[in-house]
Amino acid sequence: MTSDVTLTASSPMAGNTQAYAGRFDGGFHTLTVAYEGTTQATAPFMKVAGAVIENLKTAGTVEQKGTKEPNPQSHASGLVGSADGVTINNCEVAVAISYSVVGKNRHSGGFVGHGGGSVIKMNNCKFSGSFSAPNGNKTSGIAGLVGWAAGQGSSFTNCYVAGKYTNIQDVHPLVYTTDPITVTSSNNFYYFNGIGASTTDNKGDATAVTAEQAKSGSVTYALQHGSGAQYWSQSLPDESEPMLVFSGEKKVNKVKFVYNDVVMFTRYANAGGRITGGVPTMKDFLGSDYNDSYYYESFSFNPAFDGNSVVSQDMKVTGILNYAKFFTVNSKATWDQFCKLVNGGNSKLAAKMTADVNEAVSTMAGTSKRPYQGSFDGQGHTLTLSISTETDGTGPFAFADGATIKDLRTTGSIWTSRRYCGSIVGEVNNSLTTVSNCQSDVNIHSGYHGDATHGGIVGLANGPVSIENCAFTGNIIGDWTTNCAGILGWAGTSGNIIKNCLYTGTMNIDVTMWGQNSEPIARNSDHVTISNTYYLNAPHETSNGVKVTEEQLKNGEVASKLQGNQNESVWAFRLGEGTMLDLFSHPKNNGSEANVNYVYYSAGSWHCDYYRLTDGAAYQVSYVDFRADKITHLRSLTAGRPYTWCQPYAVTYSDDMPFKAYMLSRTTGGNAVFSQVSNGSPLYALMPYLIVMKDSRERIDYDQSAIVKSFDTSLGYVQQGDIKMMGTVKTISNDEASQLGAFTLQDDGSWRKVIKDKDNTAYIPPFRAYLTVSGLTSGAKIGSVFSDGTTTGVENIILKNNDGTTHIYDLNGIDRGTDFNSLPTGIYIRGGKKVVKR
Repeated sequence: MTSDVTLTASSPMAGNTQAYAGRFDGGFHTLTVAYEGTTQATAPFMKVAGAVIENLKTAGTVEQKGTKEPNPQSHASGLVGSADGVTINNCEVAVAISYSVVGKNRHSGGFVGHGGGSVIKMNNCKFSGSFSAPNGNKTSGIAGLVGWAAGQGSSFTNCYVAGKYTNIQDVHPLVYTTDPITVTSSNNFYYFNGIGASTTDNKGDATAVTAEQAKSGSVTYALQHGSGAQYWSQSLPDESEPMLVFSGEKKVNKVKFVYNDVVMFTRYANAGGRITGGVPTMKDFLGSDYNDSYYYESFSFNPAFDGNSVVSQDMKVTGILNYAKFFTVNSKATWDQFCKLVNGGNSKLAAKMTADVNEAVSTMAGTSKRPYQGSFDGQGHTLTLSISTETDGTGPFAFADGATIKDLRTTGSIWTSRRYCGSIVGEVNNSLTTVSNCQSDVNIHSGYHGDATHGGIVGLANGPVSIENCAFTGNIIGDWTTNCAGILGWAGTSGNIIKNCLYTGTMNIDVTMWGQNSEPIARNSDHVTISNTYYLNAPHETSNGVKVTEEQLKNGEVASKLQGNQNESVWAFRLGEGTMLDLFSHPKNNGSEANVNYVYYSAGSWHCDYYRLTDGAAYQVSYVDFRADKITHLRSLTAGRPYTWCQPYAVTYSDDMPFKAYMLSRTTGGNAVFSQVSNGSPLYALMPYLIVMKDSRERIDYDQSAIVKSFDTSLGYVQQGDIKMMGTVKTISNDEASQLGAFTLQDDGSWRKVIKDKDNTAYIPPFRAYLTVSGLTSGAKIGSVFSDGTTTGVENIILKNNDGTTHIYDLNGIDRGTDFNSLPTGIYIRGGKKVVKR
């Protein structure tokens, strides 16, 4: 053909009298037909035998009017009716084939109606026509390429079937046959465009595609690469399916998008054009692995690629994703970035602090429209605040909905002229928000006149909130502000929980204006389950929590109650300072000055990395027993001098220690006799001892761990005859000591009775010992005798052996034996009197 040709209904069909056996080259032109047939094999080529037809497109209509049941075979086709061998190359059939009556087993195909037992070969062919029949949906025996084939050796390569089927009961993608023939099929595709189409017999195993796939260019690309020459084209995105090359070449290139060495997506573009279907996004790549709590820092392509990139050839584009399971906060800048991400829509972003943020932050996470919904782990670090607002809902987390915030400490200040401020969360809405293991000493400055509803931890709970193991030690300040609470400003809904919490702050607000409606723990507490929660200060008498004293905070009693039966280390106390959350010991650092007297719960008991007993300091007796890994006693001690000793810990005595330790062992002549503690023996906790220093020092360090005992009323004592030696753990005033008849150790080693004086100058410090003696009058003096030969305060010492001999002492208190004649010249004490040896 040298041009397009249009036929009429009266035009003849080629091969209607003699089968066509030649080579027909359509020259890429279109033959338009309008056949109406009442006999079998209605088609442009009615019969062929060994013919070759190529480079031709047929269009128009073929209507089959005859062939009723019971012999319905029509063999109608858009190209060849009946074939006794045929080769068809580079042809398209766009003919609408219809039947005037319903019939089964029509044996009709888009290209060949009936192929008998011959060999049929087709390459680079497309069926874009249609089959239709009257209502009834019983017309069958239809195939996209060949209506019937019974011969061995037929082949179909690089073909595309995209016909439309109306009232057709059964469609076969390539070939219809019931014979066990072998068909060679390669790179063939089909798209069924019609209701009721099925593939009960997909002879040749053609690949089904969707309209979207056809439009994307992927089918065209496959067809192009399945043929040796450029027979297929598609103008993207205008053309919706592969086109045979009849009017120009539109080559399709493929772009493979790869992630982790796996092809995740393919897109297609004409040579020199841009891809269709859009560039895959990060979420597209991750699919179900996308987690909206992760921090996705960046996503890029290598080579760089976007929707405007020009594709000149096939290419591979690799997706590069930088992400972490959480966002890291370690500075003011990273906190600001975290807030920006959350407020920008990434509301479920998980975050962890890896360092204290000491530079004050002013930005807040969460807005009323985009509340924070993620998990924030402070990991024991401190976030310093300097926030100023003129809107409701203020806090480092201004608004929260279903969030989890834990292990965070906040410090600094907040200034607000509006309502609902909290040092952790301003407002909670909708789903349960959990705040745990958080401590704050923030000062909240309120400029609001009236009911401000500020809370130490959370301002307003319009959704349920669980506040557990939290402490607020800061202040709420505002001359005209009322209606605040130490933990939760207002419980606006039921289901709230406050458990194991502590409030030790103050409210410098107007607690009388508009009634006394401020609370130490929570307002509207009928909506809150409060358990094991304590407060130091309250704006008025209340049952909102349990009131405690400063001493209970400092000695660890409150920490012990708050820790309760929790297995994890949650609460701690700095002995002598106060109760706190165990947020400051991550990681533990044995012997560190920062951990001095820091007592925490671990593995079922209380521990202290470094216990330091400072002479004269108050509140150094714990409410609980704890194990100290390192012990230091700070006390100014002079060589050769005796001291009383009553320690709250038990250690093993060693001759290597810088002192000799003695215990009251007996009395003689109204004097106290002390026996040295032997090497390897215990020095018991809370028991009174007398020590003599071997050298002068300001501290004693023990290289052994020990249990530091809690104080109770059963202090240890030693009773020998009329003399009783008692220890102390608290200061005994002059008045108390004089009433007890206490004797205290003097610098010369003697014991003198405490006399009551109005200035209270004579008192007994903590961790000392004193004597009480029956039968002695005021001003009496007791001497100390050491069984190892050391004596002090010896003027009143009389010590006799069982044989009646008397010990002799020099003026330094040294026992010189019983043989006076063998002693060198000097002054000695014998029988309680001074004697001179000349």
